[in-house]
Amino acid sequence: MIRRTLYSLQKAFAKRGAGIRAVSPDRFSATNSPGLVESFVSGNDVEYISASLTDGFNGCDRDGILDNGETGVLSITVKNSGTGLLNATTATITTTTPNVSFPSGNVLHFVPTNPFDTTTGQLPVHLGGASGIQVLDFNIQLNDPSLALGPPPAQALTVRGNYDVLPNQSAF
Repeated sequence: MIRRTLYSLQKAFAKRGAGIRAVSPDRFSATNSPGLVESFVSGNDVEYISASLTDGFNGCDRDGILDNGETGVLSITVKNSGTGLLNATTATITTTTPNVSFPSGNVLHFVPTNPFDTTTGQLPVHLGGASGIQVLDFNIQLNDPSLALGPPPAQALTVRGNYDVLPNQSAF
C-alpha cells in the first residue's frame, strides 16, 4: 500500500515537471543558478551520495592515507531515489593514476535497496610503485538495469596519497 501511494505521488510530481533528476535553482541564488531542469519521468533511480578512500585493509601506519605498497578501501555510498527496489546496482570505477590498481576488479556490486534507503559498498584499491605525493583520481559510474533514465552522470573523486602528516614540519 505504501509503495503504491509513493509511486502515485511520484507520478503526480513528474506530470508537473518535478520527476526524477529534476533540478531547481538554489533558493538563495540571485541569478537562479544552476537553472531549472524539468523532468516528466518517474520510476527507478540511483543517486551518488559520497565516496572516500582510506588505508583500511593493511595500512602500515593506519593514518587514513593510502601509501605506497598499501591496499586501502574505496567506500561509495548511494541512495535509491526512485520508487522501486534496486537489486542490481553497480559502480564501475576507473582511474588514470598509473600506480593504482583494483585487486578484486573495478566493479562494485551493491546490496538490494528499497526506495529512499542508502547503502555503502567497499572496493579494495592498491597503490604500488609510487614515489612522492600522488594525486589519486577516480571516476565512478553508477548503473542498474532498472533505471528509468539510464545511468546518472559519472562522479569524480580526487584525493592525495603516499604522504605522511608530521607535526612541526612544513613543505613547499
